[in-house]
Amino acid sequence: MKEILFQQAFKKAKQQSGKTSKNGVSSHLENVFAMKLNFQTSKVTFSRYYEQFMEGKTGKIMNPSTGLLDKLAEYIGYNSYEDFVTQLDQKDTPTRVSFLKFARKSKWFIIITLLALVTVFIIIKLNKQRWMVWNLTHYEEVQFDLEKYELGQLKLYKEERIKNFKKIEVDCQTEYKTPEGTIKIWYGKNHKKELQYFTSLGLHPETGNSLKPLSKYMFEEHICIKESSNSNKN
Repeated sequence: MKEILFQQAFKKAKQQSGKTSKNGVSSHLENVFAMKLNFQTSKVTFSRYYEQFMEGKTGKIMNPSTGLLDKLAEYIGYNSYEDFVTQLDQKDTPTRVSFLKFARKSKWFIIITLLALVTVFIIIKLNKQRWMVWNLTHYEEVQFDLEKYELGQLKLYKEERIKNFKKIEVDCQTEYKTPEGTIKIWYGKNHKKELQYFTSLGLHPETGNSLKPLSKYMFEEHICIKESSNSNKN
């Protein structure tokens, strides 16, 4: 309130005196207050208030006396500083009341609107992402699909997954490790508890469980032994 009071007083002083400088306006107020309002305040004091309330300088903060506030209010047409504050509040009250009434009556409308805006923002952001989906034996890039996203089928696009992660069939001829001993095949079970084999480390596309490296034991126990057994039956 004090800031508004000083700003209005300095604005009126500029209009009355035709001066726009800090010193010119301050000198004018010094004379007006002494001659017409019978209140002594130096132009230096007005200059400091001008710097504080008009220029926004944050040096030494000055607190005006009640007497000065009353005379400033009188200068711009009010009975006192209290009268200035009361009338200013009354001017603002209808706007605040109208807004509060609207907010109360339209509470659900505002909430729904905000939720809609948030949803739109999220969808726009999701659409900017690149996505991929598992297609039986490999990942492929697709456009964003809200239904698939909600079902957990969409994954964030990873070029390495697209190029190197495949589901393959293995047999006794499969080279599951390099000559140096580095594993080339990983395995995991699907929802039916069936073993499946993949060309790269990662998560099983259906279950999300971590794949394991194919060991010599697993290779001989679950791949070659079955092939040998089938041959013996025949």
